[in-house]
Amino acid sequence: NTQNARPFVTTRTTSTASGLVAGHWNGEIPSNDWEQLQIAITNMFDMSLFGIAQSGSSACGSIGDPREDLELCTRWTQLSSFMPLARNFDADLDDEYNLNTRPVPQYPSIFGDEFVANVKTSIMERYQLLPYLYNLMFEHIYDGTSLFRGLFEQFPEDEGAYNVFDQYFLGPSLMVIPAMTKSNEGENFTTRQAYFPGNEDGWFYYNE
Repeated sequence: NTQNARPFVTTRTTSTASGLVAGHWNGEIPSNDWEQLQIAITNMFDMSLFGIAQSGSSACGSIGDPREDLELCTRWTQLSSFMPLARNFDADLDDEYNLNTRPVPQYPSIFGDEFVANVKTSIMERYQLLPYLYNLMFEHIYDGTSLFRGLFEQFPEDEGAYNVFDQYFLGPSLMVIPAMTKSNEGENFTTRQAYFPGNEDGWFYYNE
């Protein structure tokens, strides 16, 4: 009995107006490809423009062994925590899309204490943001407002915002600036350049 229920439907395939009834999952991705981080953001741009509010990728990838590059798995988990759809998924597939391989468990604790420490903050922030995300989803259902927004959507008067595709907004108030660069050997990548549209002095870290 689904009367007065709230079904949750996510699909890998989409069609015209499918955003009215379902979200979108970006499909299987390799666990060792850093370029997929940027592609994931581009996919969310596309889905948002198509009116599909609930979209996202599989944290740590779904093809291959994420233990081969735990730094990438860390960045995936951090980025996914700020996607409309956050999920960790592993398929019975290998790099050749064979169906005879067993999936690698991908819950954080299996990757060790250091990995847990690196991703715990972003996962907890995800849970803290759930009321905000819930309200954004209600606004989307009510008037079609996007959850995922490009900088140019929030600051259309800022010409520089039209050239930024590795940052985005969740709703009108939260700008996400993910780390998507692999550390050089012997170094630990912890900072990145970011673009602040509008008045740079008007920004603050929401969790400080």
